[in-house]
Amino acid sequence: MLPLIIGGAVVLGAFAWLSSYENNARQEFESRQHNAKARLNEMSREMKAARKAANDSVRFQKYIVLYGASIEQSKSQYRDYEVYKRMVKTVKTKRDEIGQRIGELKAQRDTAKGEARQVIRDELAELYIWLDEAKLELDRLYPKKAELLEMLRQTNQNTRELKTTIRDKCGRGGRMWYERKQLKTV
Repeated sequence: MLPLIIGGAVVLGAFAWLSSYENNARQEFESRQHNAKARLNEMSREMKAARKAANDSVRFQKYIVLYGASIEQSKSQYRDYEVYKRMVKTVKTKRDEIGQRIGELKAQRDTAKGEARQVIRDELAELYIWLDEAKLELDRLYPKKAELLEMLRQTNQNTRELKTTIRDKCGRGGRMWYERKQLKTV
């Protein structure tokens, strides 16, 4: 019976040793698995941060190109607006000159006699035609000038919004760029 008891004790000892070995192996496996998950999570965070930085950089470059195009468009619209503004001023000046000449001729007409009076009437008739043409030209130019001014204002507003978008959506590079732009405007 003793060999049976010793045999049972050896089996139980071997079983306990195996159980302890399995326990250690399981704990080591779980520890490695936990460490691997932690490294995986850290790598995932790093990749996400790198992706965000890359996206910020791509977005920044795209927005900078758009900003430059918006500035050029604004300059072009300003030149167009200035042309129409000068045209309006020129036509207004001509209209005023014609009006002044009409006033002078009316005064002369009242004192003129005979053929001189008819010459003044003919010149007045011609000047009234020119005055009407100047008024029609102004009626045509005013809306276009106002339209160009509104387009210019809208482009400038869009450019300001793009500037703040670059600051807010393009990370550190966008914020630094915005600060440099702000320093230039001061």
